[in-house]
Parts: sequence; structure tokens; C-alpha cells
Amino acid sequence: MNLRQLEKIREKVEEIKELIKQDPTGVYDIENNLRELERVVLREIQAELWRLYEKNAVIVKEES
Repeated sequence: MNLRQLEKIREKVEEIKELIKQDPTGVYDIENNLRELERVVLREIQAELWRLYEKNAVIVKEES
């Protein structure tokens, strides 16, 4: 997956988390699976950014 796809998934995860907050009744398993999905997506984003960094395809901005 590319970064754009991973970011879209991450955004959808956030949307689902907001829906769960509205009515958390009986969503324990869903919350656990959602947390796992979020961890996987974040790891994939980090891995993809690292690959791009190693290829010098990402410009890192230094904070001042």
C-alpha cells in the first residue's frame, strides 16, 4: 500500500473511533480489532516513510 492509502485507512479508523464514542455498548471486540488495525497501519506508515527516507525521496524539515 502507498502512503495515501494508509492515511485514508488511518482517517477511517479515527472516524470509527468517534462513532464508537457515541455509543460504546457492546463494541469491546470491535475496539480491540480497531486498535490492532491502527497499530498495523501506523507501523506500515513508518516503514514506508523510512523506505522513502532511505531513497532520499522524503525531505525532512528541521524545526527551528
